Amino acid sequence: MDGASRVMKVCGYVLSIMKSIFFLIINQQLYFCNTLICYVVKVSVCDKK
Repeated sequence: MDGASRVMKVCGYVLSIMKSIFFLIINQQLYFCNTLICYVVKVSVCDKK
């Protein structure tokens, strides 16, 4: 039982680390996409003027 609970604790720890890394990557990609979209919109708006 002790070994099983230890394994579960380690698995939960690893899962939480993976989850936080996953969210960091998604946030960075969203930020990059937003920046890219803003840049494209600004350029297209400036071109139209």
